Amino acid sequence: RLAAADLRLVQWLARGWARGPREREDGTPGLLGVHPRSWESTKRHFEANLCAISEAGRNAGASIVVCTLGNNLRDSPPFSETRVTGEGTGVRPEALRCWNWAHHKQDAGDLDAAVSLYRKALALEPRWGQAHFDLASCFEASGRYRAARMHYQMSIDVEAPGIACGRSEINRIIKNTARVWAPRGVYLVDTEHALMRRSAHGIPGRRLFTDQCHLRFEGAHVLASAIFRKLADEVLPDSIRAEANGPIEPLSIENCARRLVFDAARRAFEWEQTLLVYRDRAMPGADRLARYVEEIERRAAREAKGVSCRQEETAMQAGSLDFEAIRECVFCLAGAGRNDEALEYARLLTKRFPYRSSAHLTLGSSLLAVERAEEAVGELATALAFHPDAHLPRFYLGNAYELLGEWDKSVAWYREALTLSPQDVQYTTALGVALIRIGETEEGLRTCVQACSLDAGSWRQIGMRLSMLPPGECAFSEDVVGLVRTFYRRLLEANPHDYGMSEALSHTYLNANDLDGLLDTWGRISDAHPDWMLAWFNLGLAFERAGDIKAALASYEKARALDPDAAGTLEAIERVTEKLRHARVDGGA
Repeated sequence: RLAAADLRLVQWLARGWARGPREREDGTPGLLGVHPRSWESTKRHFEANLCAISEAGRNAGASIVVCTLGNNLRDSPPFSETRVTGEGTGVRPEALRCWNWAHHKQDAGDLDAAVSLYRKALALEPRWGQAHFDLASCFEASGRYRAARMHYQMSIDVEAPGIACGRSEINRIIKNTARVWAPRGVYLVDTEHALMRRSAHGIPGRRLFTDQCHLRFEGAHVLASAIFRKLADEVLPDSIRAEANGPIEPLSIENCARRLVFDAARRAFEWEQTLLVYRDRAMPGADRLARYVEEIERRAAREAKGVSCRQEETAMQAGSLDFEAIRECVFCLAGAGRNDEALEYARLLTKRFPYRSSAHLTLGSSLLAVERAEEAVGELATALAFHPDAHLPRFYLGNAYELLGEWDKSVAWYREALTLSPQDVQYTTALGVALIRIGETEEGLRTCVQACSLDAGSWRQIGMRLSMLPPGECAFSEDVVGLVRTFYRRLLEANPHDYGMSEALSHTYLNANDLDGLLDTWGRISDAHPDWMLAWFNLGLAFERAGDIKAALASYEKARALDPDAAGTLEAIERVTEKLRHARVDGGA
């Protein structure tokens, strides 16, 4: 409910900005903002939601932790005004002139004169967020950090609601609610303060945030540590704290990075997101930040190249890594798409543990990931020799023979795997597709439908795999599109109102240029789901492809009536209207 309230707040503020500047009391245009009464209503809803969450926690016997909101003060200027001209914001001309002169003085290094001019601008426009932000940057450059922090915060507070209460007021509500509910199991973590303590001069910036409010890894560690300490100090029972034999401390940021595999590549990705924000908002310093990101990316490339050798060398030291630790490295690297490095770890696993079936199974699956199927067959056969009743090596052997193009062997291994684990959806799916591949169409389709009865979500995977079968090399009489269509039809017979399957079926008609089938499919979907905008839009596309422009226009208008803001509907209506106009002109001629 709290998240929903926040979402409604953002949507409501966005509508306020879209309406443009409000008038001042004297009738002149004012700064962008929203009406104070609406903001008061939003605050009341927010406070009521917090109290409802606290009440629910108390009734359930659960402790509740609430956190204040932190913000990027230093590196996130206000959204509503532009630094370039200040035009279109409702700023008085006299204030704008002071602001422009202040910029000249600031760029020339005359900070005292710039401060004086920014103050004159704010005397005329006290709710001008950009002027507060620029004044704060002058104060910070001259070492007046307390004043800088205050004006950075004011640039945020005056921007959103149009009155001086924004994020500071939200934090006040959070703190007051936590204080009232503290005797009943509600605990406050002052995130805003924690982030300030970990920032230079108490002014959080891009070292902790990727943009205005989203935390990067370092910022998330500050938040997690603050919550951890609150839980350890106040929420944990005394009996558990007594067992700790000392203070309970959170993991260091280095340990967190190691456990979460937060390497240079992920760090580079975070900074790329910050760079996008800088460029999107034309913020100063984007070029300098771009050079920094390039350096991080080069560091990430060097690290990725050297990490495998360093880790393998460490692992080779006696007793440095056990079986599960090495296998976990394989899985982590494979999950990150670093299959070649995962393969090296898997080889290390078989060297250290040559008589363990799962070691050879891990190496076999790693070889399959890099499409070295012949080597994989040998390793998987070894895994099976050590564990003759295992079904997973048999499944991977089926995968290997698929890669080698030996579909008969693939089917045989899938059958064996399925015999040992008859309810496995993955095995059933693989067997069904393999049977179709060797020409056993009916049995293959029955097996695919069986997979869908085990897991209704598997039809998408099966349809995708069937679509990838090469038409020229298949042994069945129907073409691939016809086969996929048959599969979807079988499923639709069992569940005629599943529009996901109907949509997939429509794509097979589209690929085959079967317009009658396409119209029939989207007609049934729109009948079954008359309030689904996309069904009417796609029906319009189908009519347009079939040349029935009047029917297409009617379907597009129905889609637009259901969702006036849907992308593409207005353009489609204009497009077919133009076609109708040309048709009338040509008919008249």
